[in-house]
Amino acid sequence: PTPAPTPVPAWQSSCPSCVSTATASDAASLRSALTVNNAVIDLQADIIISEQRVSAGTGYGILFVQGGITATIFSSTGRKVVSGQGEFPCFQVSDSTLFIYDLTVANCKGWGGGAGAMYIAADSRTSVTAHGLHVKSNIATPSSTAGVGVFGAAFTCIGCVFEDNVAEQAASALQCITCTLSLEGALFTGSSYTDDRGSFYGNSYFKASFSNVHFAAGEKLHFSFHGSHYVTMTCPAGTAPFPAGCCYAEGFEDEADNCELSGVQAALAQYAFDSELLPVPTPMPTPVPTPMPTPVPTPMPTPMPTRAPTPPPTPAPTPAPIPAPTLAPTPAPTPVPAWQSSCPSCVSTATASDAASLRSALTVNNAVIDLQADIIISEQRVSAGTGYGILFVQGGITATIFSSTGRKVVSGQGEFPCFQVSDSTLFIYDLTVANCKGWGGGAGAMYIAADSRTSVTAHGLHVKSNIATPSSTAGVGVFGAAFTCIGCVFEDNVAEQAASALQCITCTLSLEGALFTGSSYTDDRGSFYGNSYFKASFSNVHFAAGEKLHFSFHGSHYVTMTCPAGTAPFPAGCCYAEGFEDEADNCELSGVQAALAQYAFDSELLPVPTPMPTPVPTPMPTPVPTPMPTPMPTRAPTPPPTPAPTPAPIPAPTLAPTPAPTP
Repeated sequence: PTPAPTPVPAWQSSCPSCVSTATASDAASLRSALTVNNAVIDLQADIIISEQRVSAGTGYGILFVQGGITATIFSSTGRKVVSGQGEFPCFQVSDSTLFIYDLTVANCKGWGGGAGAMYIAADSRTSVTAHGLHVKSNIATPSSTAGVGVFGAAFTCIGCVFEDNVAEQAASALQCITCTLSLEGALFTGSSYTDDRGSFYGNSYFKASFSNVHFAAGEKLHFSFHGSHYVTMTCPAGTAPFPAGCCYAEGFEDEADNCELSGVQAALAQYAFDSELLPVPTPMPTPVPTPMPTPVPTPMPTPMPTRAPTPPPTPAPTPAPIPAPTLAPTPAPTPVPAWQSSCPSCVSTATASDAASLRSALTVNNAVIDLQADIIISEQRVSAGTGYGILFVQGGITATIFSSTGRKVVSGQGEFPCFQVSDSTLFIYDLTVANCKGWGGGAGAMYIAADSRTSVTAHGLHVKSNIATPSSTAGVGVFGAAFTCIGCVFEDNVAEQAASALQCITCTLSLEGALFTGSSYTDDRGSFYGNSYFKASFSNVHFAAGEKLHFSFHGSHYVTMTCPAGTAPFPAGCCYAEGFEDEADNCELSGVQAALAQYAFDSELLPVPTPMPTPVPTPMPTPVPTPMPTPMPTRAPTPPPTPAPTPAPIPAPTLAPTPAPTP
């Protein structure tokens, strides 16, 4: 028999919490939807671009997000393609925030100094965050970018492929001019270019954090880092120390990390890239076992017929015993799902089970640290009257913290600060940072200090029950650096005369699926404080009733807001799709809960309802059968005899019925 085909898994968007407010099936409907603030647009078909905008001799995409709005593009029905037909630019984002999920942008054309796939223009709050973006086969005229051009703005790409983009005298795949760039799981391949700007170009003022970023053999990088001289690198094909191409865990040192392409493939595996568009091996499906041929039974010789033996006489019926009552079986306990890290591609280079081993591991560049136990902090660093955490990431390195054995907790015991990051890049997965203490102007859970490349990206971070002395931050303090938090909870943090949960001073901030609850504070800086120079992009961020926000946006006067409890238009608290306008989006807490559901927050630490497990049906108790009276035995019927004189039938003996036993 032909083995059954492997079933194709149902489409799963990489934004399971996205609930559409609009649909689009052509360029006109998508263009219109992108003019509405807080639009969540469900693409129902591929989009064909057949026109463009022209300004001062430069071509720009008609899919234009502008005017301080936030928009999200996803698809509930499978990956979609936006095509410029090899003639037109596709997207432009300016003064706004755009989130993209599972989209291929292909055959767009950059010209006049613009960019083909996407032009992201400078503004204090221009930001694009993409999950599962495929930038494919875009082209450009000389001095224009074929793929994505980022100019003074922020671009974050998680699980992205830049493939077969072609440019002349400019970057073919990605150009970053004075931008803030974060790539997490990305592949550059098949680029074509005519000068040193190669597939990637970055000027001397860009900030970059890279994790699992692979440049295939022959790709060229041209950049100036920290304002120094420009460096041009062409990735080798199989020569030491690179097995094939170059793979970076952080951008851009002269020393590249020798990581395999397999790590990038694992990071990309969760996004449904079209296999014919991604020329790298994808994980093979679990093989279906080939069924063994069913053996044909050998026919046995037909036995000679024998006469059925005469049954023995039926004994007198015995009353049936009263059965013991059957107890209903105890329902099986609901199985606890196996732990699944939110970093399935993480492969540890070190383990840590106490503060000393974690502190040591955080001094190694490109360390991927697997926490095996909760971490208790019992000391601190003091500098100029400020306390800093001993878990210190510094010196231009990159480090990753995750756990293969379940969510872990770092605790400061209510006495000590916990983390500090400076001049480096840190990635965190599924970690609770609790009971840390900020003092002397520092921060309890995490102090992220200013530098041109300081960056922290967290997935499933829980900032819980941290405290601070006056004028210090209890939770996370970000000072001139970049902080991205995806699926995060800030809960029960307490401060005086400072922000209790999160403080952002001249920082670049991105929150995607976050909850602020239980904060305590004594002045207007409340649970969140941001000064007039911070850049923020928010998606599904909920401030519970009573939380207070204090910020100055776009350099204007400070605004203080206390989130109401159930008063219109907020069902409870405030929910922002982009930070921070005076007008807040009336989104329900349920959207935030859905965004957080994929992270294994300890239920006792997260006082919001979590999705209930599928109920296991309780087996009904087995009924105890009531014994029936034993029927009178009857003799088996005699087969009809050979025709002969028929004797009178022998009547069956009649037995007295047995009384029914007392149940």
